[in-house]
Amino acid sequence: MNDISNYINLKDNTKLSELNKKDLFHLLLLLQDYLIEYRETLDINKDITFGLEIEFEHGDYEKVEEVVNNLNLKRLPWTRTKWQTTQEISISDGGETKSPVLKDDIKTWMQLKEITSIIKNYAAIDNNAGGHIHIGKKILNDDIDSWKNFVKLWIAYENIIYRFGYGEYLNARPIINRFALPFSKKLDKDINYKYKSYRGLARSINYNNKHYAFNLDHLKFNCLYGSTPLNTIEFRNFNGTLNPIIWQNNVNFITKLLSYCNSYEFDNDIVSERRHLNRNKFDSPIYKYHQINIEQAIELADLIFDNNLDKINFLKQYFKNYQTSREYKESKKLTKKI
Repeated sequence: MNDISNYINLKDNTKLSELNKKDLFHLLLLLQDYLIEYRETLDINKDITFGLEIEFEHGDYEKVEEVVNNLNLKRLPWTRTKWQTTQEISISDGGETKSPVLKDDIKTWMQLKEITSIIKNYAAIDNNAGGHIHIGKKILNDDIDSWKNFVKLWIAYENIIYRFGYGEYLNARPIINRFALPFSKKLDKDINYKYKSYRGLARSINYNNKHYAFNLDHLKFNCLYGSTPLNTIEFRNFNGTLNPIIWQNNVNFITKLLSYCNSYEFDNDIVSERRHLNRNKFDSPIYKYHQINIEQAIELADLIFDNNLDKINFLKQYFKNYQTSREYKESKKLTKKI
Protein backbone atom coordinates (compact mmCIF):
# COMPACT_ATOMS: atom_id res chain seq x y z
CA MET A 1 0.00 0.00 0.00
CA ASN A 2 1.95 3.06 -1.21
CA ASP A 3 -0.88 5.47 -2.05
CA ILE A 4 -1.90 7.77 0.75
CA SER A 5 -5.51 7.86 -0.50
CA ASN A 6 -5.70 4.10 0.01
CA TYR A 7 -4.59 4.55 3.60
CA ILE A 8 -6.74 7.52 4.55
CA ASN A 9 -9.97 8.71 2.95
CA LEU A 10 -9.23 12.24 1.77
CA LYS A 11 -12.90 13.21 2.01
CA ASP A 12 -13.14 12.30 5.69
CA ASN A 13 -12.03 14.42 8.62
CA THR A 14 -9.63 12.27 10.61
CA LYS A 15 -8.25 13.63 13.87
CA LEU A 16 -4.63 13.10 12.91
CA SER A 17 -3.33 14.10 16.33
CA GLU A 18 -5.24 11.18 17.84
CA LEU A 19 -3.70 8.49 15.60
CA ASN A 20 -1.51 5.99 17.39
CA LYS A 21 2.23 6.25 16.77
CA LYS A 22 2.31 3.34 14.31
CA ASP A 23 -0.49 4.70 12.12
CA LEU A 24 0.88 8.23 12.21
CA PHE A 25 4.38 7.05 11.31
CA HIS A 26 3.01 5.13 8.33
CA LEU A 27 0.98 8.14 7.20
CA LEU A 28 4.05 10.37 7.36
CA LEU A 29 6.03 7.82 5.32
CA LEU A 30 3.36 7.79 2.63
CA LEU A 31 3.38 11.59 2.61
CA GLN A 32 6.89 11.55 1.13
CA ASP A 33 5.59 10.13 -2.18
CA TYR A 34 2.42 12.23 -2.20
CA LEU A 35 2.23 15.19 -4.60
CA ILE A 36 -0.22 18.08 -4.31
CA GLU A 37 -2.56 18.32 -7.30
CA TYR A 38 -4.12 21.29 -9.06
CA ARG A 39 -7.78 21.74 -8.06
CA GLU A 40 -10.56 23.38 -10.04
CA THR A 41 -12.00 24.83 -6.83
CA LEU A 42 -10.92 24.76 -3.17
CA ASP A 43 -14.32 24.65 -1.45
CA ILE A 44 -13.84 28.16 -0.07
CA ASN A 45 -16.96 30.16 0.79
CA LYS A 46 -17.96 32.16 -2.31
CA ASP A 47 -18.39 35.31 -0.20
CA ILE A 48 -14.66 35.30 0.60
CA THR A 49 -12.58 37.49 -1.69
CA PHE A 50 -8.82 37.59 -2.12
CA GLY A 51 -6.10 39.10 -4.27
CA LEU A 52 -2.60 38.02 -5.27
CA GLU A 53 0.64 39.94 -5.82
CA ILE A 54 3.06 37.78 -7.85
CA GLU A 55 6.56 39.22 -7.59
CA PHE A 56 9.20 38.10 -10.11
CA GLU A 57 12.89 38.71 -10.84
CA HIS A 58 15.42 38.60 -13.67
CA GLY A 59 12.85 39.81 -16.15
CA ASP A 60 11.45 42.83 -17.89
CA TYR A 61 8.24 43.92 -16.20
CA GLU A 62 7.25 45.97 -19.26
CA LYS A 63 7.45 42.84 -21.42
CA VAL A 64 5.40 40.87 -18.92
CA GLU A 65 2.87 43.71 -18.80
CA GLU A 66 2.64 43.79 -22.60
CA VAL A 67 2.04 40.06 -22.91
CA VAL A 68 -0.48 39.99 -20.04
CA ASN A 69 -2.42 42.86 -21.63
CA ASN A 70 -2.33 41.25 -25.06
CA LEU A 71 -3.64 38.03 -23.57
CA ASN A 72 -6.92 39.92 -23.22
CA LEU A 73 -8.23 37.87 -20.32
CA LYS A 74 -11.94 38.33 -19.79
CA ARG A 75 -12.91 40.31 -16.74
CA LEU A 76 -14.15 38.08 -13.96
CA PRO A 77 -17.91 38.57 -13.48
CA TRP A 78 -17.63 39.96 -9.93
CA THR A 79 -15.01 42.68 -10.58
CA ARG A 80 -14.35 45.60 -12.93
CA THR A 81 -10.54 45.37 -12.91
CA LYS A 82 -8.04 43.06 -14.60
CA TRP A 83 -4.54 41.70 -13.98
CA GLN A 84 -1.93 44.48 -13.90
CA THR A 85 1.88 44.41 -13.96
CA THR A 86 3.98 47.13 -12.34
CA GLN A 87 7.48 47.76 -11.04
CA GLU A 88 8.28 46.61 -7.50
CA ILE A 89 10.56 48.80 -5.40
CA SER A 90 12.22 45.86 -3.63
CA ILE A 91 13.22 44.17 -6.93
CA SER A 92 15.69 45.92 -9.24
CA ASP A 93 15.31 43.66 -12.28
CA GLY A 94 11.70 42.53 -12.14
CA GLY A 95 8.27 43.56 -11.00
CA GLU A 96 4.96 42.20 -9.81
CA THR A 97 1.69 41.19 -11.39
CA LYS A 98 -1.38 42.02 -9.32
CA SER A 99 -4.66 40.22 -9.65
CA PRO A 100 -8.14 41.73 -9.64
CA VAL A 101 -10.49 40.73 -6.83
CA LEU A 102 -10.69 36.93 -6.92
CA LYS A 103 -13.03 34.25 -5.63
CA ASP A 104 -12.71 30.49 -5.42
CA ASP A 105 -13.95 29.82 -8.93
CA ILE A 106 -12.69 27.75 -11.85
CA LYS A 107 -12.20 30.99 -13.84
CA THR A 108 -9.89 32.37 -11.14
CA TRP A 109 -7.58 29.37 -11.19
CA MET A 110 -7.54 29.12 -14.98
CA GLN A 111 -6.42 32.74 -15.19
CA LEU A 112 -3.77 32.17 -12.53
CA LYS A 113 -2.36 29.27 -14.57
CA GLU A 114 -2.13 31.49 -17.65
CA ILE A 115 -0.53 34.40 -15.78
CA THR A 116 2.13 32.29 -14.05
CA SER A 117 2.90 30.55 -17.34
CA ILE A 118 3.49 33.92 -19.02
CA ILE A 119 5.75 35.17 -16.23
CA LYS A 120 7.81 31.97 -16.38
CA ASN A 121 8.60 32.73 -20.02
CA TYR A 122 10.11 36.13 -19.22
CA ALA A 123 11.23 36.06 -15.58
CA ALA A 124 12.01 33.84 -12.59
CA ILE A 125 11.81 33.53 -8.81
CA ASP A 126 15.01 34.14 -6.88
CA ASN A 127 16.19 35.52 -3.53
CA ASN A 128 14.00 38.61 -3.37
CA ALA A 129 10.56 37.70 -4.69
CA GLY A 130 7.65 37.43 -2.29
CA GLY A 131 4.07 36.29 -2.81
CA HIS A 132 1.59 38.58 -1.06
CA ILE A 133 -2.01 37.54 -0.43
CA HIS A 134 -4.82 39.97 0.37
CA ILE A 135 -7.93 38.58 2.06
CA GLY A 136 -11.15 40.61 2.17
CA LYS A 137 -11.91 41.88 5.69
CA LYS A 138 -15.40 40.38 5.53
CA ILE A 139 -13.93 37.03 6.52
CA LEU A 140 -13.60 38.39 10.09
CA ASN A 141 -15.99 41.36 9.82
CA ASP A 142 -15.83 43.78 12.77
CA ASP A 143 -16.15 41.08 15.43
CA ILE A 144 -13.49 41.73 18.07
CA ASP A 145 -13.54 38.12 19.29
CA SER A 146 -12.79 36.81 15.78
CA TRP A 147 -9.90 39.25 15.42
CA LYS A 148 -8.52 38.33 18.83
CA ASN A 149 -8.81 34.65 17.90
CA PHE A 150 -6.77 35.39 14.77
CA VAL A 151 -4.05 37.13 16.81
CA LYS A 152 -3.96 34.29 19.35
CA LEU A 153 -3.73 31.67 16.62
CA TRP A 154 -0.93 33.58 14.88
CA ILE A 155 1.05 33.88 18.11
CA ALA A 156 0.61 30.18 18.87
CA TYR A 157 1.61 28.88 15.44
CA GLU A 158 3.71 31.58 13.78
CA ASN A 159 6.64 29.17 13.40
CA ILE A 160 4.40 26.68 11.53
CA ILE A 161 2.82 29.40 9.37
CA TYR A 162 6.22 30.66 8.25
CA ARG A 163 7.68 27.30 7.26
CA PHE A 164 4.51 26.43 5.35
CA GLY A 165 4.71 29.82 3.64
CA TYR A 166 8.16 29.05 2.26
CA GLY A 167 6.30 27.12 -0.44
CA GLU A 168 8.65 24.95 -2.48
CA TYR A 169 11.68 26.45 -0.73
CA LEU A 170 13.27 25.06 2.42
CA ASN A 171 13.59 28.41 4.15
CA ALA A 172 12.68 32.07 4.00
CA ARG A 173 13.82 34.33 1.19
CA PRO A 174 16.96 36.15 2.38
CA ILE A 175 15.34 39.61 2.55
CA ILE A 176 12.29 38.50 4.55
CA ASN A 177 13.48 40.37 7.65
CA ARG A 178 13.21 43.63 5.69
CA PHE A 179 9.71 43.11 4.37
CA ALA A 180 7.89 40.41 6.37
CA LEU A 181 9.25 40.17 9.90
CA PRO A 182 7.80 37.72 12.42
CA PHE A 183 6.07 39.51 15.28
CA SER A 184 4.48 37.00 17.62
CA LYS A 185 6.29 38.56 20.60
CA LYS A 186 4.91 42.01 19.82
CA LEU A 187 1.39 40.65 19.38
CA ASP A 188 1.62 38.62 22.59
CA LYS A 189 2.79 41.65 24.54
CA ASP A 190 -0.14 43.78 23.40
CA ILE A 191 -3.05 41.35 23.30
CA ASN A 192 -4.02 41.43 26.97
CA TYR A 193 -4.50 45.17 27.37
CA LYS A 194 -4.61 46.99 24.01
CA TYR A 195 -7.17 45.04 22.00
CA LYS A 196 -10.52 46.33 23.29
CA SER A 197 -12.26 46.89 19.95
CA TYR A 198 -11.79 45.84 16.34
CA ARG A 199 -10.55 49.26 15.26
CA GLY A 200 -8.30 49.61 18.28
CA LEU A 201 -6.82 46.21 17.58
CA ALA A 202 -6.22 47.03 13.92
CA ARG A 203 -4.57 50.36 14.69
CA SER A 204 -2.42 48.87 17.42
CA ILE A 205 -1.23 45.99 15.25
CA ASN A 206 -0.49 48.23 12.31
CA TYR A 207 1.32 51.01 14.13
CA ASN A 208 4.85 51.17 12.73
CA ASN A 209 4.80 47.61 11.40
CA LYS A 210 4.15 47.81 7.68
CA HIS A 211 7.02 45.39 7.11
CA TYR A 212 5.80 42.60 9.37
CA ALA A 213 4.26 39.25 8.41
CA PHE A 214 0.84 40.75 7.88
CA ASN A 215 -0.44 44.29 7.91
CA LEU A 216 -3.77 46.05 8.13
CA ASP A 217 -2.82 49.23 6.34
CA HIS A 218 -5.35 48.57 3.59
CA LEU A 219 -8.37 48.73 5.87
CA LYS A 220 -10.45 51.73 4.88
CA PHE A 221 -10.08 53.55 8.20
CA ASN A 222 -6.45 52.57 8.77
CA CYS A 223 -4.41 53.77 5.77
CA LEU A 224 -1.49 55.06 7.81
CA TYR A 225 0.91 54.98 4.88
CA GLY A 226 -1.31 56.48 2.21
CA SER A 227 -2.03 53.18 0.51
CA THR A 228 -5.19 52.37 -1.42
CA PRO A 229 -8.05 51.36 0.95
CA LEU A 230 -8.65 47.86 -0.37
CA ASN A 231 -10.29 46.74 2.90
CA THR A 232 -8.07 43.68 3.09
CA ILE A 233 -5.66 41.90 5.41
CA GLU A 234 -2.34 41.62 3.57
CA PHE A 235 -0.11 38.60 4.27
CA ARG A 236 3.52 39.23 3.32
CA ASN A 237 5.29 36.17 4.78
CA PHE A 238 4.89 33.89 1.73
CA ASN A 239 7.89 33.26 -0.52
CA GLY A 240 7.44 34.08 -4.18
CA THR A 241 6.36 31.28 -6.49
CA LEU A 242 5.29 30.78 -10.10
CA ASN A 243 3.67 27.45 -9.30
CA PRO A 244 -0.15 27.86 -9.42
CA ILE A 245 -0.61 24.80 -7.20
CA ILE A 246 1.47 26.39 -4.44
CA TRP A 247 -0.56 29.58 -4.85
CA GLN A 248 -3.75 27.54 -4.48
CA ASN A 249 -2.43 25.82 -1.37
CA ASN A 250 -1.37 29.15 0.17
CA VAL A 251 -4.78 30.71 -0.46
CA ASN A 252 -6.56 27.64 0.85
CA PHE A 253 -4.48 27.66 4.03
CA ILE A 254 -4.83 31.33 4.91
CA THR A 255 -8.56 31.53 4.14
CA LYS A 256 -9.31 28.36 6.13
CA LEU A 257 -7.18 29.69 9.01
CA LEU A 258 -9.13 32.98 9.10
CA SER A 259 -12.48 31.23 8.70
CA TYR A 260 -11.65 29.07 11.71
CA CYS A 261 -11.08 32.23 13.78
CA ASN A 262 -14.66 33.28 13.02
CA SER A 263 -16.06 29.87 13.90
CA TYR A 264 -17.85 28.47 16.92
CA GLU A 265 -15.39 25.58 16.65
CA PHE A 266 -12.46 27.76 17.76
CA ASP A 267 -10.69 25.85 20.54
CA ASN A 268 -9.38 28.52 22.86
CA ASP A 269 -7.95 25.95 25.30
CA ILE A 270 -5.66 24.28 22.75
CA VAL A 271 -4.60 27.59 21.17
CA SER A 272 -3.90 29.21 24.56
CA GLU A 273 -1.84 26.25 25.71
CA ARG A 274 0.21 26.28 22.51
CA ARG A 275 0.63 30.04 22.79
CA HIS A 276 1.96 29.60 26.33
CA LEU A 277 4.33 26.78 25.31
CA ASN A 278 5.75 28.76 22.37
CA ARG A 279 6.11 32.02 24.26
CA ASN A 280 9.69 33.34 24.01
CA LYS A 281 10.79 30.39 21.88
CA PHE A 282 10.55 31.97 18.46
CA ASP A 283 10.24 35.32 16.66
CA SER A 284 13.99 35.85 16.11
CA PRO A 285 16.29 34.70 14.60
CA ILE A 286 14.26 33.58 11.60
CA TYR A 287 16.23 30.36 11.05
CA LYS A 288 14.45 28.81 14.04
CA TYR A 289 11.30 28.77 11.90
CA HIS A 290 13.05 26.51 9.37
CA GLN A 291 12.90 23.63 11.85
CA ILE A 292 10.19 20.96 11.58
CA ASN A 293 7.72 20.40 14.39
CA ILE A 294 5.46 17.45 13.61
CA GLU A 295 3.22 17.74 16.67
CA GLN A 296 2.46 21.44 16.20
CA ALA A 297 1.86 21.14 12.45
CA ILE A 298 -0.61 18.28 12.88
CA GLU A 299 -2.31 20.10 15.74
CA LEU A 300 -2.83 23.19 13.55
CA ALA A 301 -4.09 21.06 10.64
CA ASP A 302 -6.68 19.40 12.89
CA LEU A 303 -7.84 22.79 14.15
CA ILE A 304 -8.37 24.72 10.92
CA PHE A 305 -9.27 22.08 8.30
CA ASP A 306 -12.43 19.98 8.14
CA ASN A 307 -11.23 17.39 5.60
CA ASN A 308 -8.19 15.17 5.10
CA LEU A 309 -7.34 16.49 1.63
CA ASP A 310 -6.72 19.98 3.00
CA LYS A 311 -4.75 18.52 5.90
CA ILE A 312 -2.53 16.35 3.70
CA ASN A 313 -1.86 19.19 1.23
CA PHE A 314 -0.95 21.49 4.10
CA LEU A 315 1.34 18.94 5.74
CA LYS A 316 3.07 18.09 2.45
CA GLN A 317 4.00 21.72 1.89
CA TYR A 318 4.95 22.21 5.54
CA PHE A 319 7.14 19.11 5.85
CA LYS A 320 8.72 19.54 2.38
CA ASN A 321 9.77 15.88 2.31
CA TYR A 322 11.28 16.38 5.80
CA GLN A 323 14.16 18.44 4.43
CA THR A 324 15.76 21.40 6.18
CA SER A 325 18.52 23.75 5.11
CA ARG A 326 20.27 26.94 6.19
CA GLU A 327 20.62 27.84 2.50
CA TYR A 328 17.88 29.26 0.32
CA LYS A 329 17.09 26.40 -2.05
CA GLU A 330 14.19 24.39 -3.37
CA SER A 331 12.94 21.22 -1.75
CA LYS A 332 12.30 17.99 -3.54
CA LYS A 333 9.20 17.97 -5.71
CA LEU A 334 5.96 18.92 -3.90
CA THR A 335 3.36 19.13 -6.69
CA LYS A 336 2.16 17.21 -9.70
CA LYS A 337 2.49 18.61 -13.20
CA ILE A 338 -0.64 20.32 -14.44
